Amino acid sequence: MRGMKTALIGAGGRGLGHARALNASPAIDFLVVCDLDLERSMGVAEEYGVEAYTSVEDVLEMSDLESVVIVTQSKDHAELSIRSLEAGKNVLCEKPIADSIEAAHRMVEAARSSGRSAVIGYQRRFEPAFWTLKRITGELDPIQITLTGQRGIFLEKYLHPGSAYGIMDAACHQVDLVNWLMGRSPRAVCGSVRTGVFTPTRAIDTASIHVEYGGGDESLAAAVMVSMGGTGMSNFCHILGRNGNAEMEDRERIKMTRVHFDPGAGVERERQVTSTEMVDCEVLSGGDSTLALMSAFAGHVRGEDTKIATFDDGFKALLVLEATLLSSQRGARVNLDELVPGR
Repeated sequence: MRGMKTALIGAGGRGLGHARALNASPAIDFLVVCDLDLERSMGVAEEYGVEAYTSVEDVLEMSDLESVVIVTQSKDHAELSIRSLEAGKNVLCEKPIADSIEAAHRMVEAARSSGRSAVIGYQRRFEPAFWTLKRITGELDPIQITLTGQRGIFLEKYLHPGSAYGIMDAACHQVDLVNWLMGRSPRAVCGSVRTGVFTPTRAIDTASIHVEYGGGDESLAAAVMVSMGGTGMSNFCHILGRNGNAEMEDRERIKMTRVHFDPGAGVERERQVTSTEMVDCEVLSGGDSTLALMSAFAGHVRGEDTKIATFDDGFKALLVLEATLLSSQRGARVNLDELVPGR
């Protein structure tokens, strides 16, 4: 099986990790790197033996090129993704999908009309713990999910207001994960955010996000807690389900607990019977989630069900983040439908 002929657009920052993964993936034929900074582009080109460009137009005119991986600032995601799709290329765009709902919506529409594969770089789906949790949650029938994302302070270029910057740049990972693990579309959000706690900027430092799923008598929810002040803290994921519970015990195992109601128990003892088992995490691509992401991208283009996040998934995650800001401002719950353009 030949590798998918691919170009990397954006050679700085996160682009370096993507270049390494593109070069290492047996499913990818890494041909081109493009960056406005020629020195940066040349550095990647020399390391991996690919061609260096500074013009996106020239790259998209390459007839044998099948796909592009876009690793630029969020404000440029929409323009570059749409131009690439219109040029007939499959697209993997770095997260978050865009820096506004309107831009993200245009990306989704362009993907649908193009008929090409359009995916978002949510590589955390392919980490051993979350990949295994996804398999387990189908069996547990989740009702509540709690996920944290405590980390250190971002580089200055990410310290701007809005749902694509500050801690929200990282929170989109957690939001995508809870949406994915729940297996349903988010419906409403209650959220609160703060700025100026850990940085003297207008960037969001902390966010508390309560996401609602389902409708009618069904009540499903996820809680996401994130901050840029969590250096040294351990993050966790707890899943409560009708058929049992699961949590990350460590990077290699998942702890599953079964809970059964015992109607025959008397008042002297608890009416539950529990059993616990440890599940080993399934490791993809040697534990390199970015490498697994690139291989999944190639598989998605071939029509395989690789569990990769699509533009639709990226749009839903951004909706939740935008609703979190709006809810914090209003002090009230926000229905996501009111944020979707044209509704």
